Amino acid sequence: MNEATQALLRDAYAIIDGIPEDAIRFGPPVSRRGPSLAEGTICSPEGWLAQHPDFISRGLRLSDDDGAILFQDEASPSHGPALPMAGALDLSLEEAGRLFGSREALGAAENGGLSDKGLWLKRVRDMLASADGADVPETEEPASSEQSIPV
Repeated sequence: MNEATQALLRDAYAIIDGIPEDAIRFGPPVSRRGPSLAEGTICSPEGWLAQHPDFISRGLRLSDDDGAILFQDEASPSHGPALPMAGALDLSLEEAGRLFGSREALGAAENGGLSDKGLWLKRVRDMLASADGADVPETEEPASSEQSIPV
């Protein structure tokens, strides 16, 4: 994994780490829209990243019609979010599948009783730890209810 990809993963980690636990749920990119992003909206990790300006500028976004994840205005229904997320984060399709796969996709042993947010953050830490020389974000107490997505 190259340094640019590691930096993108650390950025994605920081974004998701700043979002409240109850606003992150594996599944569709957007499970529920609230009055604002900071109030009542529930998204998958890729759904939140697709609404963040740093990743929008890389070509990631939600489609206007069905909320699918797009990269460079291309969707991949057969690969779910893995293909667009691989493009946005410069990952292989397999790596993106491990990060953005469902809770059930990788087996119960990985879950360890973690919330969806906690599990996704663990996946990123594990992926960075497996990369030679990568800085791995330290785990902390759950983030405050402050949100890093602009509203």
